[in-house]
Amino acid sequence: MRYTALVMKAAMRANFRSPAVAAVIAGVALMCAAGLAVLFGTLFIRPEVARAAPDRSVLENHVGLVMFATSFVCIGIYASVFTFQSLTREKDRGCIQALLATPVAPRDVWLGKSLGVFLPGLAFAVVTTLAAFLGVSYTYLIPDIGFIITPWMIITSFVAVPLVYLAMTLVVHLVGLTGRPATGNVIAQVFLPVMMSLMINLAVRKVPSAASWVFTVALLGVAAAAGIIVLLLRSKLTAERITLSR
Repeated sequence: MRYTALVMKAAMRANFRSPAVAAVIAGVALMCAAGLAVLFGTLFIRPEVARAAPDRSVLENHVGLVMFATSFVCIGIYASVFTFQSLTREKDRGCIQALLATPVAPRDVWLGKSLGVFLPGLAFAVVTTLAAFLGVSYTYLIPDIGFIITPWMIITSFVAVPLVYLAMTLVVHLVGLTGRPATGNVIAQVFLPVMMSLMINLAVRKVPSAASWVFTVALLGVAAAAGIIVLLLRSKLTAERITLSR
């Protein structure tokens, strides 16, 4: 674990070596999150609040969607960009191969780099999701309705979504280290829009509601499936395979 922590810290420093790049990525994620919040607030939340008898379940669904989408897009954009940059740059320069010549094991490199991308993305997503929830609440719901929040909305945004992206980050790094970094990048780039659009489309039709336990379980199922992929591919994580891969 000591070597894992060292690799993780080094990965974080490398990712934030260029503050301008980090700021641009954060700005893009924030614009996407703000756009989604305004879209759902204008098209769905405001008309429902304006009704004589607003349906609380409808409002819960759409507030839950705002929180889910904000969390997913923030952690997803961050992870997608920094994972590819880290793997491509360091494999091309031979940094990973040189690291494996030390007592650092392939598992330490894999976990350290994965956590070095995931943990900052998680912190960014948590802060942004809280801001989105408060912004939507004060703009559209307060004082007429008040705060709308359920335990499943909290679990989905702050537990299920991070677990999905932790598992996917592990998969992408595993594929990128043992094969071509571009292959891992394809997985990351495709997963974000496909998964988010699928869950949003299901929730808009309330199949299931974004405020329900079924929605949370579906995301946990995705995380479990990615975890199974990690277990199946983990045997390929050897120093020889990493060194010879391009």
